[in-house]
Amino acid sequence: MLVNNNYLTPETARLNDLRSYRLLDSEAEATFDELTQLVAECLRVPVALVSLVDETRQWFKSKYGIDVNETPREHSFCAHAIQGSEIFIIPDAQKDQRFANNPLVVGYPHIRFYAGAPLETAQGFRIGTLCVIDSKARELDVTQQRLLKILSRQVISHIERAKVQRERAELKSIAENQRLQIAETSKLAALGEMAAGIAHEINNPLAIMQAKVATLNRLVKTSHPDPDQIIVQTTSLENMIVRISKIVKGLKSFAREGSLDQVQEFTIGDTVSDTLAFCRARIHARGIRLEYEAAAQSQLRARGRPVQISQILLNLLNNAYDATETHTDPYIGIDVYQGVDGVEIAVTNSGPLIEGVNQNRIFEPFFTTKGIGKGTGLGLSVSKGLAEANGGRLVLDSTSSRTRFVLTIPAI
Repeated sequence: MLVNNNYLTPETARLNDLRSYRLLDSEAEATFDELTQLVAECLRVPVALVSLVDETRQWFKSKYGIDVNETPREHSFCAHAIQGSEIFIIPDAQKDQRFANNPLVVGYPHIRFYAGAPLETAQGFRIGTLCVIDSKARELDVTQQRLLKILSRQVISHIERAKVQRERAELKSIAENQRLQIAETSKLAALGEMAAGIAHEINNPLAIMQAKVATLNRLVKTSHPDPDQIIVQTTSLENMIVRISKIVKGLKSFAREGSLDQVQEFTIGDTVSDTLAFCRARIHARGIRLEYEAAAQSQLRARGRPVQISQILLNLLNNAYDATETHTDPYIGIDVYQGVDGVEIAVTNSGPLIEGVNQNRIFEPFFTTKGIGKGTGLGLSVSKGLAEANGGRLVLDSTSSRTRFVLTIPAI
């Protein structure tokens, strides 16, 4: 919920600004400690502090020459110092009626002299001071006052810089989380698109297995079962079981996050075959001509994360399936070959060409050439990112007479 600062009291707004820096009760930092030491040595005082004032206390982000971490705000000299923009100086606290009976004057650390330069933030709020303390009465000359003010600006500059760096890191983390969510959304969309194909891939061998089991039952019930016929049927059943196991194994691999996998060597043909296990039946069921020969080129080896390469290929094949929906002679082709920069896998389809400005936008997140409700516009963007994460690239071949995407993977 957003808070309108126009309805806040000045002190509440100041406290909100103070908290936005996340300094209170934080660990000591060398940068602040070096500045307090520097100011103490330059002004020849025993105590120097970076003091932050909240509702009830002054808390020391950095301290030099003193053992306490905080003191009550009601006893604080710094609470007075932040009321103005100039250096607040008390030459002799024992002679100042505002502080003569202050516990910090009559007791430890026995303050007599105090000088505090306010720390004013970019929002114009004074959240604390860079201050110096002595148990002896004294004054600061013009040069010393100027030095204290210069060093106070160094303190606030570091405070502001640390806040900007933290916010950038947080925005980067948010962006990365959103990227992962987009990738997951795209993957889930792809899973939904191939669900029908997977059902067909599994139901088809299950139906065959059911028929084989019925045949086996008839064979074993005869008075003289033919062993050769039984072997034929059981071998066919074994093949169907292997086919289903391969589909399930591939699905488990695809559905998991692959970014944490180690980069490894793998055979391109195996990855292409594993991917086709998800969608080959669906492609054939629509009458799409699928051209892919697991020839010698498919034995080319590459380096990367096979799960992510399979995810890219599946997205390209799903897009090709959608693109050929209205074509009279639908066609999808997969070519594997050794390219100049690595092993290349080209996925071509007979759908409408991607032309003009769409060629430049095709990899943009949420951009799609599909009809309404027929795609998230995330698949190609995520696939391009996965390709680059594997040290490769994914491009649209604008010179081809058909729609052709080329995935390049580093060769061994």
